[in-house]
Amino acid sequence: MKEEMQSASSGGCEGSEVPAAADSAKSAIGKRLRSFYANVGTTAAVASSGTDLTQREHDVLYWLALGKTGYETSIIMGISQCTVRVHIRNTLRKLNASNIPHAVARGFRKGILHP
Repeated sequence: MKEEMQSASSGGCEGSEVPAAADSAKSAIGKRLRSFYANVGTTAAVASSGTDLTQREHDVLYWLALGKTGYETSIIMGISQCTVRVHIRNTLRKLNASNIPHAVARGFRKGILHP
């Protein structure tokens, strides 16, 4: 059983293991989602307005504003859920927001996100 498990620990998420088959399914789903959402283009919907958010933080905020979960965002962006959590935490801190909906609202108010 140990050989069938693959560790998904990185970025402070140690102890989370997924079956190797699930990892390959996640990879296939992620590839399809990324190609589907490639036409959406986060760059057009996100503007630089003097905040010090990185492009990845902008992208995570964009997907959260569209109602995507952290898991869905990780699949779409091709990064781990732990990395998404780090970007969310940094975005909350930089926007001085207390939670994700607050960060999205501040993103719209500051002109970082556009309807």
